Amino acid sequence: MTMCLLTFMQEGTTASDTDLRVGADNNPDGFGWAIHAGSTVLRGHGMVFEQVLDEFMKQRNKHSGPALFHSRITTHGGTNKANCHPFQIGRDKHSVLAHNGMLPLEEQNGRSDTRVFAEDILPASGGTPILDSKKMRKKISKFAEGSKLVILTANKNNKNPYYIINENLGHWVNGVWWSNSSYKWTRTYSNVGYGMYASGWQPSTKTVSKTEPEQTYHFHEEWSCNFCGHVEQVDEYNIDDTLSCPKCFTCYYCEMSALSGDCDCFPDEMRSYEPQDYVWSSTHGCYLPKWDDEDDLEFGYSRAV
Repeated sequence: MTMCLLTFMQEGTTASDTDLRVGADNNPDGFGWAIHAGSTVLRGHGMVFEQVLDEFMKQRNKHSGPALFHSRITTHGGTNKANCHPFQIGRDKHSVLAHNGMLPLEEQNGRSDTRVFAEDILPASGGTPILDSKKMRKKISKFAEGSKLVILTANKNNKNPYYIINENLGHWVNGVWWSNSSYKWTRTYSNVGYGMYASGWQPSTKTVSKTEPEQTYHFHEEWSCNFCGHVEQVDEYNIDDTLSCPKCFTCYYCEMSALSGDCDCFPDEMRSYEPQDYVWSSTHGCYLPKWDDEDDLEFGYSRAV
């Protein structure tokens, strides 16, 4: 079960109508598109694929900016135009979001999980500007674990026109990113319950282009602990090991104590300590191993949790 197909197109590229059509056949519960047009983001939705595709292609011929196309399978919320991706992000008329997967949210008054996230959760968290922080993108990535999201924005407060969350879970082909491979296959499926499908897959006869290598990103940020004020230098080489403040062990993501057991952001196997072996030192303002010599503080700063 793929739960929708989300397609992102870099500036100047367009997914083939054949690929989009196969994806729509496999994900038939509504369609939508968006194109970055400079000062704004254009978008459209509908329940009839050919009409939505025709509208998208007409606008694509006029605007070459980053774009997305979405074909839906219902998992939360009603099967209707209102739940077709992409969604406006809160009151920001210049930003939209589309999603492939399932978010840990319940539908609300017929609104799908993605719609609730776009209209309520992300705006309440700071809106699209927070996406310029690698720390916040990783936090959203963890929240949406297993899912993929694409955001297009013409918001003047953003540094970039688009963001892909959990990009590594999809793949690139000639400047087009696909959230899964349902555009490659002929699918037979039967409904086995509300929004759930049992499926079988068979290869289509069309040729699939070779996947491009994943893009490399370079970044550097200063993360400041809101509890003790410790500042840590974070880059692409150490971010996966930077889970909590190395001085007071406050989690960078939930801001709870990783030693006290209040934080459950990470599984035990990712931690490098045993909580019972540490004690808070009011003298030094950090946690120290119980067996540590007070005069040898370097042991008090173990690897981040």
